Amino acid sequence: MAENQSAPSAAEHHSVHLGEPDRRGRRISPWAWVPSVNFLQGMQYILVTQMFIIVFYTMGIPNSTALFWLGLLSLPWTIKPLWGPLIDRYWTKRNWTTTMQLMVGIALVGSAFTILLPGTQILGLPAFFIITIAVLFLVAFASATHDIACDGYYMLALSERQQAFFVGIRSTAFRVGWIFTLGPLVYQADMVQRITGPPAEYFAVQAIAPGSDPVAPEDLPDSKPAAPGEQAILLDSPTIAVAKGESAEYGIRLARDPGADKTITVVLKNRDKVPEISLDPMVLTFTSEDWNTPKPVTVKVDDKLKSSDTATFGVTAGNVALGWAVVLITAGLIYFLLATLHRFLLPVAKADAVETEDRPPFYIPALAVAATILVPFILGYVSYRLIMAEQADLGPHLFAGLAASAEAADKKLYDFLYKLVALLVPTSLGLVLFFVPGLKGYTRSFFRKMSDVSRIGFVDVFTSFFAKEKIGIVLSFILLYRLGEIPLSSLKAPFLLGSTASGGLDMSLSEFAFANSVIYVLALIVGGLFSGWLISSFGLKRVIWILVAFMHLPNLGYVFMSYTLTGNLVVVNGLIGFEAFGYGVGLSAFLMVMIMAAKGPYKTAHYALCTGFMALGVMIPQMPSGFIQEVLGYQKFFVMVMLLVVPGCLLIPFLPIDPSFGKRDEA
Repeated sequence: MAENQSAPSAAEHHSVHLGEPDRRGRRISPWAWVPSVNFLQGMQYILVTQMFIIVFYTMGIPNSTALFWLGLLSLPWTIKPLWGPLIDRYWTKRNWTTTMQLMVGIALVGSAFTILLPGTQILGLPAFFIITIAVLFLVAFASATHDIACDGYYMLALSERQQAFFVGIRSTAFRVGWIFTLGPLVYQADMVQRITGPPAEYFAVQAIAPGSDPVAPEDLPDSKPAAPGEQAILLDSPTIAVAKGESAEYGIRLARDPGADKTITVVLKNRDKVPEISLDPMVLTFTSEDWNTPKPVTVKVDDKLKSSDTATFGVTAGNVALGWAVVLITAGLIYFLLATLHRFLLPVAKADAVETEDRPPFYIPALAVAATILVPFILGYVSYRLIMAEQADLGPHLFAGLAASAEAADKKLYDFLYKLVALLVPTSLGLVLFFVPGLKGYTRSFFRKMSDVSRIGFVDVFTSFFAKEKIGIVLSFILLYRLGEIPLSSLKAPFLLGSTASGGLDMSLSEFAFANSVIYVLALIVGGLFSGWLISSFGLKRVIWILVAFMHLPNLGYVFMSYTLTGNLVVVNGLIGFEAFGYGVGLSAFLMVMIMAAKGPYKTAHYALCTGFMALGVMIPQMPSGFIQEVLGYQKFFVMVMLLVVPGCLLIPFLPIDPSFGKRDEA
């Protein structure tokens, strides 16, 4: 039996910057590993939940499809409390941490190659998308396991004094990982795409309004001429004139064959951000079969144009898939490097030992946990697929008018509503199995048996958790508080990057990377500090409505941007920063409620359960958000987001918050 040794007390530490001797006699400063471990923790979460929204959008995957599957990727974070006890009883937290980092690195490099797959179809979707989602599930499970292990290791390897000192360092390092992922990595993709393509070309659209003099186009930027034998973009003409309320077609083609099995993606950007002048589509793809055929782009001048104006459009081309592959290989190599360094830099903490007495072989609890997860998942998936297979027969009976409509909007609404019904069927099946007399006994006995076989007692943890005061109100708040924020954050990237014709702001990847890394994260940190001061000064109960207001009111900025389609980057960046500040303030209320719910025995396990419900509160609204946006459009979608904040707010008066909870003298 391995000897369990307690962590050294705070009095034994001469300095928070100096590590205590570990089991190998080494004294390793926390500065050598705390920042880098939490940097990776921030990277892996943002990679899965945010960056791949951008990846799939730029690769031409519809928002509805991408967000459905990316939302499902939150499942590992939702159910991670089930296998958390395995991390405690088998292997050390140090080994779990470094091994999961290595696994994430392998999976990221693997996903780099899946993105480069040819454009073949699997189950009606591009092969690269299906296989990449499968690889991302591995990343998500490894990341969720890494979260459990590194949080536990942090508490075992440091004294309480060191934990308190480095808590801010952990938070900052996590956000630096966020900045790096959505900043330099996204910028790297943009740079690779530009390098791998021909020189940029430019053309001007002259919008002519009756009663005002035409505005002559400004001199177009000089294009670097293509060298002999190199690829080039060919445009119809340098200028096109379109009257107010009218549209015209503009042709774009390539000068040379890109080669067999190669695709060149051409991206058009409105450099002058004139919202009344739009193009559709903004992305064109060329292969060896159609490179010499001009592809039409519809140029439209809105009938809201007040006076004549001009807009310059840049036309760039490159290998989008290669750009993202380079990004993923870069991220994978960072994981390989830091995982290797952590094998040497992480102390072999004296308290990081495992209890081996009366411990069954690892495969027994692992199989029990797998059965606990897979049995309901398989039942739910099979019932979902059966309902989807009967769409041709059931659809007309359930939604007769929509099913027969030829309108594109009606078809999207019908598809969304039928998929929603198909998802509700396994959900209803679960409710029946757990709560209907005569069936619930068999269902619960199955999970009790799996808990006994595993010998990790996860049912006891669940039972004590759900016995807490007003736990139903608390869990409903955790599920509903972010009901509006999650759809907005999921569609933010497609909105900001999308063309004005699709209702977006037409930002470039570089502009997006700056706004959503540097500005967003800095404002987020300031918001977090401000909320910490508020809560510690007055207590959570007195300031919770202020925190909630900061969380949700800045989202009105997206309503404003969707209706005005402003091209002013100062305004856009300011509204993004204000949203981030509000999110940093409002999220603190959410986290404090989870801390409150975890008080008592099994504190660590119960907090993990709260984070699981938090992940479920992300997954449920994210999965259908793409379908809803395609039906409503961005303007109505962002209005809907504001309305969705109401259910969570209605629960706040019923939360069992002690008036002194969160105050500095009570913390």
